[in-house]
Amino acid sequence: MRPFLVPESVRELKDQYPSARQLLQAASGGSDARLALVQLWITEGIPYAFKDCPAAYASMRAWLADRLDIHPKEVSLTGSGRFGQSWVPKKHGAPFGPQSDLDLFLVSSTFFARLKRDFVQWREEYDRGEVTPRSDREVTFWEDHRRRGPLNIQWGFLDSWMIPTWPRYETAQQLADTLWRLTRKLKATPGGPAVKRASMRVYRDFTSLAKQEARNLERAWMDVAL
Repeated sequence: MRPFLVPESVRELKDQYPSARQLLQAASGGSDARLALVQLWITEGIPYAFKDCPAAYASMRAWLADRLDIHPKEVSLTGSGRFGQSWVPKKHGAPFGPQSDLDLFLVSSTFFARLKRDFVQWREEYDRGEVTPRSDREVTFWEDHRRRGPLNIQWGFLDSWMIPTWPRYETAQQLADTLWRLTRKLKATPGGPAVKRASMRVYRDFTSLAKQEARNLERAWMDVAL
């Protein structure tokens, strides 16, 4: 009987919250190793941000599920809130704390379709001149979002902040309001993490999530290696 194949780089990784260096070292082991990291460490388990009160994590997910009409299991988080350290090259090793963001993600084909409709509507209205940026800074952001959004959709995800939070873009505004309220509720929750802000990336399905997080790990490992 042949044994299961276990990537060498993740064979000895046993910590629930590996350091940024340990995580990226494990990610250097190839696509199978990165997929294992996504499946076991990024999408499962109690995040570092909630290690002092895991029940607060369950309550947060239930509250988000009720507001967004999703299942609590469809919500999780990555980044320094997941591991306790950032593994993004520019913030490599930076500890999670009150000045950190809470990088949430949602996996739902239905919600992804809703947010995609908002993005397509915004992009078409922007191209027709029906909506206009309010500052030079906003021009820069809008042009970047207009360019990158279709590629992100092709890869199966969208970031909520890529769409203006105006009433005409109902889902994007709903997410923005929910995330604003979330940070305040967490600050008021005993044992809950105090964070600077919260963001939400919405994935079409778990395959899109796994592929994108694996790409992120590969890029981060390559940047640090260089």
